[in-house]
Amino acid sequence: MSDTRDTSARDALAAWMLAHAMKGAGESASIDRIRAFREELAQEKERLRPLQWWQLVNQVFHADRASPRPFIFPDMIWHFGVVPLDQCSVWPGDGERSWFRGLVPDIATIYAQMKRRLRNDKVFRMSELFDSISFDDIPLVVVRTTVVSDGFQIDDGNHRAIAAWLAQRTTLPAFIGSPHPFYDGYRHQTMQGLPFVT
Repeated sequence: MSDTRDTSARDALAAWMLAHAMKGAGESASIDRIRAFREELAQEKERLRPLQWWQLVNQVFHADRASPRPFIFPDMIWHFGVVPLDQCSVWPGDGERSWFRGLVPDIATIYAQMKRRLRNDKVFRMSELFDSISFDDIPLVVVRTTVVSDGFQIDDGNHRAIAAWLAQRTTLPAFIGSPHPFYDGYRHQTMQGLPFVT
């Protein structure tokens, strides 16, 4: 992994909120829609920039009432950098797709093998537009895993990561959370079913 810079739980939460706000916005190939996506992305970034932690938490709970992120993110050390996608695991389960688990390259291979059946899936639309609509401006949110294996667990950006791999990208910008040593063991024992448990 390349050099990283320190950041905060607040910035990681804002990245999650940005991605949530932009869901579905980058799935059209029209020139007008790509232009609109870029404008909407810039506006959303400006809207989130001045928000304080408590304001972001309110918005996260409005978007996902059951989200554990406001409780978990502050207990992590956060950095911003570039992560290798071949070391990133997707968050398991995607609708009825029991095969949606494991490393990004493995899931991307399954997508490629099932392209005819999944031809309308947003992953393929995103991969075709990956560079055009600047998905780099919506970083992944990942957590460094140490309990089970080295690498990163994707909390937000599973489909973006797979689309990037299909678009021949091997790295992506990401907010990287590292659990404190005590908290890492604690979460593994007590927080089964919440994000980041590997």
